[in-house]
Amino acid sequence: NNMLHSHSLGNGSLENAETPKKVQFAHHQQIETIATGECHTLILTQKGQLFACGVASCCAVSNTSSPNVTVPTLVASDGPVKQVACSS
Repeated sequence: NNMLHSHSLGNGSLENAETPKKVQFAHHQQIETIATGECHTLILTQKGQLFACGVASCCAVSNTSSPNVTVPTLVASDGPVKQVACSS
């Protein structure tokens, strides 16, 4: 299966895609790292803020009750995040 699950990409769509799509990141911060898993994407900024998008039912995005988070959403943390990783 070569389809990308768009709800995991943060492009605001629930449609699957065969190629990556540009994501508008309107939080006016420099991106340090991006990590992707089967059901989610994590975005770490240079200031240590963590944003996530993906399928909440896979426990990919912990701060929402919505089944799909289609745009990067700030994840609450007790301080700056220093590193991110994802798995399938």
